[in-house]
Amino acid sequence: MNAPWTVEGNKKLELFLSCPADEALIGGAAGGGKTEALVISSIGSPSVNFFNNPNWEALYLRRTFPELENSAILRSQSLLHDKAKYDAVKHRWTSACGGIIQFGHIKSEDDLSKHHSAEWTRIMFDELTTFSERMYLYLFSRLRSRDEKIRPIMRSGTNPGNLGHAWVRKRFIQDKKAYKIYDSYLKLPDGRMTNWTQCFVPSTVFDNKYLMRTDPMYVRRLMELPEIERQALLYGNWDIFSGQFFTELCEDHLIDDFDIPSDWPVWIS
Repeated sequence: MNAPWTVEGNKKLELFLSCPADEALIGGAAGGGKTEALVISSIGSPSVNFFNNPNWEALYLRRTFPELENSAILRSQSLLHDKAKYDAVKHRWTSACGGIIQFGHIKSEDDLSKHHSAEWTRIMFDELTTFSERMYLYLFSRLRSRDEKIRPIMRSGTNPGNLGHAWVRKRFIQDKKAYKIYDSYLKLPDGRMTNWTQCFVPSTVFDNKYLMRTDPMYVRRLMELPEIERQALLYGNWDIFSGQFFTELCEDHLIDDFDIPSDWPVWIS
């Protein structure tokens, strides 16, 4: 399947979709094409995908179902309406060969029990910062493949903010460089050494050439937001959050550790 026209000219989406990491996050700002990237990721790559492999089982998650209806499901219908069958009761696409793309939600941690016996070859979290860390990590137990042609991967997209801001920032952003793939080695109980890879691909409205062309005033509307929201949604600033006293604080202002001289005055307020 060819990539949809909205990806054309968006290098960040192309980087995300071709990223070889086991776990990848795209986003940081509004209008960057995160949902588009995740929907396409749920379909797969040109070589192995929803259309040509009956063992393809992708799960697309948001925190609530109305959020799915208003974004990802509509996107998927524009891409798949004449290529696959959609079950509106099960919220599931099924290809002619038997591949599956399932839409679901995790409203609370109690909903995790619904996934106890499931297994998915690819899992997408849309607006990752709306999920708790436990929700995200639990789904790793459901990520597996019975087909050696399908490598299980996790893909997410999000803006800064919300309840999961801190843990998402720590996992993907803090002390890490964008686009770089980071290795995480772990020895299994049987002695085998394994490596899990992670990557963050930043994307803003300025990267979405299609949106910039069709609705250039969207940037203007984002600029009307209060400072905190503007920094997060227009520029994808992960170092700013509501209640922060020094709103301009970022990693550029941090220095290396050093021993504080004993004769320095100490100010407490």
